[in-house]
Amino acid sequence: MGAGPENFKANQEENTQMVHFIQESITVKLWGWKAVTGEVKQFSAFNELYVMLEEANIWEADIRCLGGKKILISMKSPEVADYFIDNKEIWDSRLKNVEEWEGQSIATQRLAWLKITGLQVHIWSEEIMQCIGARFGEVFQNYDTDTNDLNMHFDVIGVLVKMGEKIDQKIKV
Repeated sequence: MGAGPENFKANQEENTQMVHFIQESITVKLWGWKAVTGEVKQFSAFNELYVMLEEANIWEADIRCLGGKKILISMKSPEVADYFIDNKEIWDSRLKNVEEWEGQSIATQRLAWLKITGLQVHIWSEEIMQCIGARFGEVFQNYDTDTNDLNMHFDVIGVLVKMGEKIDQKIKV
């Protein structure tokens, strides 16, 4: 049975639409019991995940980004998923909070890119950029703010925010 309108219940509560699932989704049927979730420790780890799996001789796996730092890795079997979870040395340098995914909800965030403009040259520093980013969420990707930069007109940093949360503000420094 598919996930058509007859399989949902809609509910309106405080200007928020809620959808309640009556039956298990196709993703749980496909990946449940043989998938793991986790969080990347650093932004650069996104580029290293397939290498990590190859180093562990795990060849048949798909990596899905779930938003923010969260990932889901679907394996070919529950035994491979258990092997991955049990061998922390495989993933510990790149991931944290690794656990089996059994269809449970996963709180997700998104990575918002803040373009910081207008900083005076005498306060142009990584510490100031961190302070500005921290006002909006967890700074996850900080470009190397450097006094050797030839362009000190703007910098960009990545901040984790709640899913759907928009940032369109000016702040005084």
